[in-house]
Amino acid sequence: MKNEKILLKTVASGQVAYFDQGQGPILLFLHGFPDTPYSFQDQVSYFTAKGYRCLVPFMPGYGETSLPRSGSSSMLAIATMLDEWLEELVKGQSIAIYGHDWGSIVAQVLVALAGERDQSPYEIEKLVIGAVPPMAAFMKNVSFRQLYRSRYMAYFQLPRVINKIQTDGLDYVRELWERWSPDLNYPNQHCEDTIALLKQGSGLSNGISYYRHMFNPLFIFRGGSQPIRQMRLLLKKQALPCLMVVGENDECIGLEVFEGGESSYPHANTRTVKVSGAGHFVHFEKPEQFSRSVEAFLTEA
Repeated sequence: MKNEKILLKTVASGQVAYFDQGQGPILLFLHGFPDTPYSFQDQVSYFTAKGYRCLVPFMPGYGETSLPRSGSSSMLAIATMLDEWLEELVKGQSIAIYGHDWGSIVAQVLVALAGERDQSPYEIEKLVIGAVPPMAAFMKNVSFRQLYRSRYMAYFQLPRVINKIQTDGLDYVRELWERWSPDLNYPNQHCEDTIALLKQGSGLSNGISYYRHMFNPLFIFRGGSQPIRQMRLLLKKQALPCLMVVGENDECIGLEVFEGGESSYPHANTRTVKVSGAGHFVHFEKPEQFSRSVEAFLTEA
């Protein structure tokens, strides 16, 4: 992917930068924080060779993808922007989605948005979510241990935290990678490349804005983010096949938080896969095992 041309598409909410590779059934990959589309390189190579078309955007606020023009970085605003982009690219077609970290939450909102329409411009057939469970499971299973793991979210609400992290050369971002995925060897080149991207322009500020618009009352109601509607969408059950993939050594979101997550997507093929020897960035750490699990899920009747 590093040698592939980054494509640009302007929609009502802003500009989306993305990769579009391969031909065939469509797979959409959505990254989280701190990450970039390049962590999906192995999956794109695997699935394009298997006859799939892979769409991989830079999430809003990353690289050349703008934040939504509404001024909100809420999950509803982010999902709406990507929904507009998908309508341009895959109208009348079916897709499957893999969302990781924030990408998992955005993917869940996309599924809910499609589900509330009488006729969606595209169909979401299957959902794969990594590292972050359905919202109902997270809210039910959150524990003191998980709150401790998630302390970085509170840190990101502090007024001068962005300047502090920038002054320290984004060492804190590197610490998050090392804490969340302890099985990787460090220094890790993809981690360093991600830090380099976040150093560009407002990259770090944009990434942190997701946390502020999700949890901080000072930001939640900005830009018409509709927090009540957003939560309703995230908590609504969807009868859609869903594969949940979690690294057993994830120190960002623990295994126990996924318990009961299948109830959010009541379907015979919905299940959770636990990957040993992997942490938060499960698709990046165990690409072959991850891709095979996803392929088996996608090819199920």
